[in-house]
Amino acid sequence: MTMKVIWAVVALFLVLHILIAGQIGLTVDGAHYALYGKYLALNYYDHPPLVGWLQASLLAFGNNDFLMRVWPFIFSTATFLSLYYIAPRILPKTSSNMGGYCILMYFLAVIINVLGIDLIPQTLLLFFGLWTTYSLYQVTQNPSWLAWLRLGLYLGISGLSEYTALPFAAGICLYFLIFDRQAFKSIKFYMALLVALGCISPIIVWNAQNQWISILYQLHHGLPTNWNWGNFFSSLLIQLGAYGLAPVVFGTLGFIYVLRGQWRDTGSQILTCLGLPIIILFIYSGGHQQILPHWPALGWLLAIPLAVRYLIEHWQRLWVRLLLYFSASLVSVLYLLVYTQIFFGWIPFPLNQNPFNDLYGWQRAAIHSKMLLQTLNLPEGSPHLFVPNWTLASRISWYSHEPVVVASTDMSQFQLWYGSPTTTSNGIMIVPTNDTQPKSFNVASGQFQNCQYIDTITTSVHGKAINQFSFYHCRHFNT
Repeated sequence: MTMKVIWAVVALFLVLHILIAGQIGLTVDGAHYALYGKYLALNYYDHPPLVGWLQASLLAFGNNDFLMRVWPFIFSTATFLSLYYIAPRILPKTSSNMGGYCILMYFLAVIINVLGIDLIPQTLLLFFGLWTTYSLYQVTQNPSWLAWLRLGLYLGISGLSEYTALPFAAGICLYFLIFDRQAFKSIKFYMALLVALGCISPIIVWNAQNQWISILYQLHHGLPTNWNWGNFFSSLLIQLGAYGLAPVVFGTLGFIYVLRGQWRDTGSQILTCLGLPIIILFIYSGGHQQILPHWPALGWLLAIPLAVRYLIEHWQRLWVRLLLYFSASLVSVLYLLVYTQIFFGWIPFPLNQNPFNDLYGWQRAAIHSKMLLQTLNLPEGSPHLFVPNWTLASRISWYSHEPVVVASTDMSQFQLWYGSPTTTSNGIMIVPTNDTQPKSFNVASGQFQNCQYIDTITTSVHGKAINQFSFYHCRHFNT
């Protein structure tokens, strides 16, 4: 395949990303981190602050969805261009088209490509993690002060991006422990560590000021619960589907070649030491709780150069070619179905069963809830919009430009922003109709005592009803 074809594929996806930005609303994560930008802080309850700082830089120019998609477009583009640049340098004895093949593999890993739609912490971690990896490689080739300090800087910024940088940092230590223990005796190593700690100091300071709630949340989030084989195999299948058959199979074979000592070059060893711990962590975690598919994204991104190397070295084998063609065909069909459904809505789905229904209707629901509030004539001075779960709060708050209180006793970032419901709470509860609807009378803790149904609105896309929201007047929260 010529580089002209590869760059044509790149151009196609870039155009599709721009077009999609005008077709769908923000995802739950996209709106959540847009609110980070609205409420600037040194850190946040559930994630590090860099994603919010970047979005804040754009809020000065307007408060709309398209602006909130500028940074993910930039970073996702920069990530695969960086992969194109870095892969042939970290694995120099491969094909001259190594970088281009890695870009194609990048697009076969569907979830990595999708992370360019809305800005989330993993979008940033992919970029900075990739440059951290290359910086480590440069340290092994020329351990100058500049190389070491650059490694510390990129690692620190990765930590400001996402907490997955912690097992990533452990992978760096693992590399030195196995292949270069002399590094631990060098002052440059500790200066690089100091630079990294300096970068994440806002996280440390904020946690010290807030009873370490973010750190405790992450520890609780990651600590094992009861093992469930169903969750384990489900998580494996989710990763296989999200990252594509070819990247997962050939990337795994690449890791195996390194572990068995068949590939002894520094680049392959670095990619394995940094990428494999992330993948193993989330495969193991999948046996305790259902993991989200984007969590191990950096691990699979670092597997891509190894997957391409395996393909290049074993291209003469029929099963290798057939598996690649089969994987590429499946992914191409998936992309075709997803993009045509978003643009044209040609597949009919029953109401609330469309796989894309969560991408529509939130702005209308937010505006409608504010209109209903005006009819209640409630006193000013406290929030009057409620949702039953924190995952529903971000888009209602983003589109209504109002505080939204989560009607739950569970801790989340929204309690820090808007407070918790009280026995005197009074206002409009917004509930997607495929969620559990509130009871008219309830004495259970963590629920409103009284909820009176008011209205339901239906959102249609391409002439087809896609989802509904119900609205209730709720009063007196049971704490």
